[in-house]
Amino acid sequence: MNKFIRMNILPRLLLLTVGLAFTLSFVSNGHADSITFDLNYEFSGGQSPVGDPLPWLRATFTDDTNSVLLKMEAVNLTAAEWVKEWYFNFDDTKKVNDLVFTHQDGIKASINRHEPQLRAGGDGVFDFKLQFPSAKSKRFGINSTSIYLITGIDGLGARDFDFLCEVKGQKGIFTSGAHIGSIGKNAEGSGWIGATPVPEPATIFFLGTGFLGLFVFKKRCR
Repeated sequence: MNKFIRMNILPRLLLLTVGLAFTLSFVSNGHADSITFDLNYEFSGGQSPVGDPLPWLRATFTDDTNSVLLKMEAVNLTAAEWVKEWYFNFDDTKKVNDLVFTHQDGIKASINRHEPQLRAGGDGVFDFKLQFPSAKSKRFGINSTSIYLITGIDGLGARDFDFLCEVKGQKGIFTSGAHIGSIGKNAEGSGWIGATPVPEPATIFFLGTGFLGLFVFKKRCR
């Protein structure tokens, strides 16, 4: 390799290295890395919520300073429908009982851990759930939100909640599940809805940009 080629390639290599380091830093330290769960299908054989389009519910875990912010939203429930219970998973290598939940805004719930098991719809076993009030004036229903700050463990991050429940039934495995009440014309039905993880668009974009830069650099070197 002659001196001219080395002088042209080295600055590009340095630029690519800096770019990839910035990308990985953005994703991992995230300028708020986050995980979103859209609850969009009924899995128990009960009644599906009426709201359309999907999803009915959305939960977002977002990195904060050594903590995680959990935001739960009723994206598309009808006027009568409400959330009785909302279930989530946690990293099995850490202790769910060490988590501290501090209510920030919206509807307040009671927190329950897996003692001994938290089964959603007779199916998967989850690590913790939020139990919402049943009184009509305090229900988690149409257009409701509930926000909690989660602390208690060093290095806690949104990815610690991106796990599947333990399988106990035949319906499948879920990252999150919820029990919806007062479904249907007479508000007498109920159903269990589930979710699978959806990566944040920003994370996909920056990762894709980094790998695209690597591909272009290799192509030019050839």
